[in-house]
Amino acid sequence: MDKIHRTSRILTIVGVVSALNAFLAGCIQAEKSYHTEHFTNTHWITIISLFAGIASSLCPSFTFLSTLSILAIIVDIFALAICSAAVIADFFNVIAICKDFSSLTKNVFVTRIQVYGLLSYSTVDMVLSAVSVALILLILSSCHRCFLDVQMERHSIPLSIIGCALIVTSVLKFFSWIAELYFLRSIGNVIRYTFIHYTTDEPLWIMLNVALGILCILRVPTNSPTRIITFCLSSISIYPTVTYLWIDYRWFSNAVISGTAFAKWIPDWLSVLSLSTGITHVLLLIILTLTLINSCGQLLHVNFSSQFRTFLFISGMIAGTISVALFAFDIISTRLEAFYKIFHGNEQKAPFLTTLVTAFLFFASAREVNFFVIPALLTTLLFCIQSTTFLLISYLYLSWNGYYADEVCEIFYRGSAWCTNYLTISGAISHFMEALLYFFVLVASCALAYIIWRVVQINPRRGSYNIGGKSMVAVKFEKLIEKIGFALLIAGAVVLIATVYEFIWNSSRHPLIVLLTSLYHVSLTVTLLIFPLYQIVVSRDLYANLLHCTCLLMINTVRFADILTQLDYRNIGEATSWSWRIHNTAEVFALGAHFATIIWCLRILDIVNNTRISHTPQPFVEFRNPLSTDEMTVQHYTYSFQDV
Repeated sequence: MDKIHRTSRILTIVGVVSALNAFLAGCIQAEKSYHTEHFTNTHWITIISLFAGIASSLCPSFTFLSTLSILAIIVDIFALAICSAAVIADFFNVIAICKDFSSLTKNVFVTRIQVYGLLSYSTVDMVLSAVSVALILLILSSCHRCFLDVQMERHSIPLSIIGCALIVTSVLKFFSWIAELYFLRSIGNVIRYTFIHYTTDEPLWIMLNVALGILCILRVPTNSPTRIITFCLSSISIYPTVTYLWIDYRWFSNAVISGTAFAKWIPDWLSVLSLSTGITHVLLLIILTLTLINSCGQLLHVNFSSQFRTFLFISGMIAGTISVALFAFDIISTRLEAFYKIFHGNEQKAPFLTTLVTAFLFFASAREVNFFVIPALLTTLLFCIQSTTFLLISYLYLSWNGYYADEVCEIFYRGSAWCTNYLTISGAISHFMEALLYFFVLVASCALAYIIWRVVQINPRRGSYNIGGKSMVAVKFEKLIEKIGFALLIAGAVVLIATVYEFIWNSSRHPLIVLLTSLYHVSLTVTLLIFPLYQIVVSRDLYANLLHCTCLLMINTVRFADILTQLDYRNIGEATSWSWRIHNTAEVFALGAHFATIIWCLRILDIVNNTRISHTPQPFVEFRNPLSTDEMTVQHYTYSFQDV
């Protein structure tokens, strides 16, 4: 174990150096620039090696399986995939820079310091990523016997089918990604490198999904640590997979809407293959996660009243209808070349989130509710609130300014009279109907979030705890989590003030830039306010109410994955304004804050469950799920509308 701890400390140091390397490259703008032909970008995502080292260092022992050991293994697996992909990306970056080094030095928009910074950053990052891969492999090889199971489960045919389907769709998705790069070479480097910029991390998530499929085919025991790890990997992979599916869809729809010859760039069969495999990928991950929930969580015997169960079921049907309507509006508007879709960013995932809300509402309406369903429902509702903000803001901005008919028609429709009529009548009506749906999603999400929060609050286990040695440690963790919430809230307020100030004083810019930078930026700051507020409100109830603790754990995990996957794409050279730089700095620190919150929530779960077993040669068929509570399974909860 001392060897693992030494290796973990070295990995932590490598992660710190990697973060400093990216920070220095960002300071001198030695990164992707709109004035350079080739793709080069800082990989802030490789900062995960720092968190992998910290997680492995905090793990008391890999021979005692606890939540911290499982966290360390999961973060190490993600770090291994990310750093391996970074080595390949940096290698091609170095080749591209060396190949055109003379032309870069003669470029009037790029200084000589930036050129040498491009080369030095990519070289150093490639070396550090390779060292991180070696260290992570050393850690995983030292503890693999502690979490791999020997005994296979006989009755797991559905998981085997899902695993095979994941492998097949992952291979097809990787093939379509390579094929898109091949066909895009015919239209020049600008669009091809733009495509690489927004999808450079997609192959590593595809490889992680292949690993998930292999874990499903292994058919490990139901209550084993490997099953817990598989569940965590599948649930975390949903968010980035949805993100890249949305990028692929927007890449396709924006090209169709703007009237470009998209069929000459990429064949129709390839675009259909890419979108269909992406949709199948997301559906398989959701099905896999919902399937594993039954084996990774205990049942709560929640005796909802028949009226409340009916309310949840009807709400699920309404959410499903709205989700289908949102997808239909998106497809129809793309078919009609609706102009306003051009103004929407690639991170709006409200239709996918409403689909998840539908599934969780149906599960919550059952007589016996899985432990993870209610926290997952509350988490998804909070993200629904955030995802609809930009769409409503963009509608108000465009409708207030008459959709900038002259500018849009001149750019995309060459000033045709049909365009002006379409913008003022048909397009405006279509946009209003879609915005009305999103407004309903926002209001309904707020109402449902409050109702589910009240359900979580009504917890009869609250009075059963006495202040003892363990609970005093938990109270200390709760205070630390509360302080982190206040720090994140203050940072979010600072970012919001800076963003609004910049929007007011730079409102004369082109409407497309205003929407995709200033207003989109304002909507993103909502994320920095909603979740810290929830963290502050529930921070004192985490030990007494494990549903709140699990919900906060889910929120911070998704936010950690969100920041990690999006940070590289929000810092693009000289195009970054000072408000974006403040935002990026706040999110880098938020990355550490979310990781600390995850660790302290897991420590609280460990304190409550006392989840630790020694390593024995027998398979882990009796492993106790660290995220479940046997105490809660023997409790019966009775809820009605009057209680809520």
